[in-house]
Amino acid sequence: MSAVSYRSHTPKIDIRRFLAPLRDAFTTRLDGRSWPRAANTWRVAPAYVEGLIRPGSHKTLRGIGKRLDINEHRVRRFISESPWEHDAVQDHLNEHIPEKIASPEAMLIVDDVDILKHGYNSVGVKTQYAGSLGHLASCQVGVDCVLAVPGDHYNADQLTWPLGCEIYLPQDWATDDEFEERRQDCGVPQDLHFRTKPEIALELLARAREASGPPPGVGGARLRIR
Repeated sequence: MSAVSYRSHTPKIDIRRFLAPLRDAFTTRLDGRSWPRAANTWRVAPAYVEGLIRPGSHKTLRGIGKRLDINEHRVRRFISESPWEHDAVQDHLNEHIPEKIASPEAMLIVDDVDILKHGYNSVGVKTQYAGSLGHLASCQVGVDCVLAVPGDHYNADQLTWPLGCEIYLPQDWATDDEFEERRQDCGVPQDLHFRTKPEIALELLARAREASGPPPGVGGARLRIR
């Protein structure tokens, strides 16, 4: 976050330039085809990312749209309707690890992360353990995999590179009949089955290592799943 001015709440980096290497992943399907409004997808993408990394609260779709003066419905359509392939983004990240991060000191880290939610319309949301709070809360939970190089001052200057993240779908969400309507409303694939957090973590690690072989010099892997 050193590249962000907390006083002005305005990122000092050029978000569009930062995301430029990922443009094809945002606007092209895995088979190389695009879609008629791919340009609209790309126009909203940098604004959405900027809204997420700016300091402060209210990082909802409505809050991001208001703070960046973008119609809320455009942001909502970007999240809910864009036909971009998330696998393509994760594959790109696995295959383009910066040299500074693919060092002998690097470590693969898998952890569970929570996104606090007060409503009931987001996939996988329920009262469950939230690591950021240290107790149960209404939230979504995901499992993420990053490649990290420790810094000289604990976590303040460590280097990290995202390799993948998947939502954890609680067992009742995945299997109970009472959640069927909510699964349909949220667009949960019918063939999606329940997986534990450790199972998701191992799949992310396997994917990271299979993308182009183990990242050069990686010292090992660490799992922190609750």
